[in-house]
Amino acid sequence: MLAARDRWDTAAFLAGGSDSWRLSHLEQLVEYNATRPGVVQTFAALAGESVTGGHPAREYFVERYAQARARLAEMLRAEFGDRLAGGRTPEQVAPLLIAVLDGLQTQWLLDPEAVDMGAAFRDFVALLGPGDNSAR
Repeated sequence: MLAARDRWDTAAFLAGGSDSWRLSHLEQLVEYNATRPGVVQTFAALAGESVTGGHPAREYFVERYAQARARLAEMLRAEFGDRLAGGRTPEQVAPLLIAVLDGLQTQWLLDPEAVDMGAAFRDFVALLGPGDNSAR
């Protein structure tokens, strides 16, 4: 089920024929996730539970996060080059980007009236630097 959800999300946001993610795709995905709390809740619960030894979804999440870090580093490099704001590399920022995405989901699930995931994510993206906004 988790892998199918990832394929559906990827297909929906890369429908234009491109096979590479942009920050604008992630912004759209954050907004989309705000319309489906049940899916986000299931993902968050399974991700949290998967950190325990022997959990059936552990391998899936280990692999998913490894792939996400690599793909996001590629995306960040394409948009910002080899250095982002503060001199960080795309590989240094990729896990932070994932942490922001997952952390915003958790905060939104706990208090959706107080946390606007889309606005908060756009605020984080603005911290990354100017990037190649012409492609976004």
